[in-house]
This record gives sequence, structure tokens and C-alpha cells, in this order.
Amino acid sequence: MSFKNDRFNELNLDIQTQISTMISKENENENVDKILQDLKEENNYVFYIVEDGNIIGSLQIDTKLILENISKILYFIIDDKKRGKGYGKRLLSQTLNASIKDKQLSNLNLYLMVRTEKSDTNTVAIKLYQKFGFKMTELKVQYSDGENTIMLKYNK
Repeated sequence: MSFKNDRFNELNLDIQTQISTMISKENENENVDKILQDLKEENNYVFYIVEDGNIIGSLQIDTKLILENISKILYFIIDDKKRGKGYGKRLLSQTLNASIKDKQLSNLNLYLMVRTEKSDTNTVAIKLYQKFGFKMTELKVQYSDGENTIMLKYNK
């Protein structure tokens, strides 16, 4: 197993497609091509875990600033067959460590959104984020499909 990171648009097409397909499956079969195109934006960094030549987890940081020094974590996904085995914890830990060391990422305030309707799955996710220093904010937004979210901010 190995942990890797790079800008999404600098990865080879096979890796880009594997990540986009994993995201599509997790998000009720969203269009893979649309996800692939969205992630190719020049500001997306991707952190991922490879096991036996397959990507089993990924997390993206969109550095296109929402506001000054504010960026967001996108698509933190672990293959459903690998969940509960520490892969998510390791991926998040190594991502945060790498982003602190990277000059471009270290100055950013990271936020993420968690859907509230998938409470069984996302309760576990929220607890994981909180272990790593994410704090809930007052800001709440809705996804385009109308689902409510909880916003969390990473406190370095």
C-alpha cells in the first residue's frame, strides 16, 4: 500500500478515471465524465491510497479560493470494502501533514461539508474529522440537490 499526492491534472488518465469512477459510485452514479472534468481544474490537489495497483481511497483539496485563504476538501472517499480498517484515518492524517508542509496549501484555511441526511455514515466521518482538529461552524449550506450540510473548519 502506498500514499500518493499530486495535482489532479498531472496524474495519468487511468488514475484520474479510477478516482472519478470511485466518486461516481459513492455519489449515486453521478456522471463520471463530469466529475473527471470538474477535478481537472488546475487548483485541485489529490491525495490517494493505492493497494495492489488499485486506488482504494482518495481526497481532494480544491485550492480555488472560496474567499481569501479559504479552501475546501472534496470527495473524501474510501472503497466501501475497505472501510473500518483505518485507511480513512491514515489518508486524512497524511493529507493534513502533507498540506501543512506544502507552502501553497499551508496558508489555507480548510473547510469541508458533510451531508446531514446520511447520518449513520456521516456520524462516523464527523467524529474522525473532529479527532483531527476540525470544528463545526455556524455556517450551514445546502447542496444543489437540497440536502443540508454541516460545515467543519480545520484548526491547525
